[in-house]
Amino acid sequence: MGSGPRAGQRFPVEVDTHVTGILRHEGGALSTLVMSFDVHAARLPRIEVYGTGGSLSVPDPNHFDGRVERYAPDRREWEPLPVSAGYPGAGRGTGLADLADALAAGRPHRASAELAAHVLEVMLTLLDSAHGGRTLPVAGCPRPASVDLPATDAPAADVPAARRESATA
Repeated sequence: MGSGPRAGQRFPVEVDTHVTGILRHEGGALSTLVMSFDVHAARLPRIEVYGTGGSLSVPDPNHFDGRVERYAPDRREWEPLPVSAGYPGAGRGTGLADLADALAAGRPHRASAELAAHVLEVMLTLLDSAHGGRTLPVAGCPRPASVDLPATDAPAADVPAARRESATA
């Protein structure tokens, strides 16, 4: 244990603590994953997307904010892209507020049980694939609707209504 009341205590680890893998998506794109508890610190980008037209670098998804940058071979430099979706500056809790808004409006929400089950299936299949040394299939899952960029003239448009109400109460 590295911290807390049991700091310094040792215990046997019964799960993989460093996993790498490649996911082949339905559309043919590949994702290379590196997940580890075996490093003290890292400075790698959280998510980068590489394609024939250039590269995208996106900020830490845990903060729901930050610059998205693109590198185009013809420009030969990273350039920030304008915000085009989501809840800019909203931070943590936005997903829960978005869920509450969807339920109140009677529309499908993005954090569905089906999506959670799919994410778990991907993680478990990745481990089974690594342990078995073979490629394994994963069933598809419907993609949740994207978050449109709120209108700039709407009051507090950068956060869902449920969060606005709780912030003013």
